[in-house]
Amino acid sequence: MSSPVSASGMRLRDPSALLMLSGCLTLLLERGFPEHIRMDNGPEFIAEAIKEWCRRNGATTSYIDPGSPWQNPYVDSFNSRARDEVFAREVFDTVMEAKVIYRGWRNEYNNERPHSSLNNMTPAQFFSAWRQRNQKMIKNEAMRSAVTPDG
Repeated sequence: MSSPVSASGMRLRDPSALLMLSGCLTLLLERGFPEHIRMDNGPEFIAEAIKEWCRRNGATTSYIDPGSPWQNPYVDSFNSRARDEVFAREVFDTVMEAKVIYRGWRNEYNNERPHSSLNNMTPAQFFSAWRQRNQKMIKNEAMRSAVTPDG
């Protein structure tokens, strides 16, 4: 059986890699294309596919050194809060129960809880305001950088 091929022409053996790249494309078209992508040196094949995509679309990569969480403080802050407020306080009977409780917490964190670092807006309000201010730029970038399948 043949493996799916990414837009860069690389074979993807792990279906989660294709799913991850598809999700990234959806976000990029919705929110605009970045100048750079910051990532750790995760699964090699995914990292190579993302690096190739960046090269083709004019973005650069910025790697986080192993064992250096301070290089990505936003994600580590979020993960720390999730750990302290959900995972350290609950005993889950099933994985599904953990997912449901975490999704509820994440919804509250993003849509109901104001953050002082975002001028006391929720992340959803902050993103909505940012998108409204930058809608023209996002549309132009999406049109300029539209990803087309290899012929």
